[in-house]
Amino acid sequence: MTWHKVNGEYDCQTVTDAPIGTPIIPRSVFIIDEEGVVIKKSNVHGEIAVSGPLLSMGYFGDEDLNAASFCEVHVGSINERVKIFRTGDYGMRDSSGTFHCFGRKDNVVNISGFKIGLGEIENIVLSHADVEQCVARVNQKDDRDFIVLFYSPSTVNADILFAYIRRKLPSYMIPQYLQAM
Repeated sequence: MTWHKVNGEYDCQTVTDAPIGTPIIPRSVFIIDEEGVVIKKSNVHGEIAVSGPLLSMGYFGDEDLNAASFCEVHVGSINERVKIFRTGDYGMRDSSGTFHCFGRKDNVVNISGFKIGLGEIENIVLSHADVEQCVARVNQKDDRDFIVLFYSPSTVNADILFAYIRRKLPSYMIPQYLQAM
C-alpha cells in the first residue's frame, strides 16, 4: 500500500519511528482518530487506515471483526465517503506526506515475517482442559524474537501441553518456551 526508499543506516536504525512511505496509487492511506475520523493535519498520531480498489470485502464469517476493522469515513471537501480498513497500527503522516509507523494497538506481533496474534495462541491454550490461565509474550535473545507462553496451574505437564499446542497451531505460532507459573 506504501513505498519508501531506504537511505543508508538512518532508516534501519529508526526502530521506534519506522517510515513506511507514501501511498501507491490508486490506494489511499489515512490517519484516523479513535472514533474513525480522518485526521487531516500532519504530525498528529492516530491509527493507520487504508483504502482503495484492492481492499478486501472483509473477513469471511466474522461479522464482529468486520465491524471493528472496516468502516466508512468522510474524506475530501465534498464529504465523500470511503470504505477503509483499520490496520491496527499506530502512526502519523509527516509534513512531506510520508507515513510513519510506531507500533501496534493490539497484541499482534511480527516474527520472521508472520503476523501472529498472541491472543489467538492464548485462546488455543485456554481450550486445554487443564489450563486455567495463560499469557503469551515475545522475548528477544541474540536479536531474534521468540514466543514464550506462561501458564497455570503448574501441575499441567509441559510436554503434554506442548504436544496439544503443536496439534492446534501452525508451526510459526508455536511458542518456543513454556513456563509454568
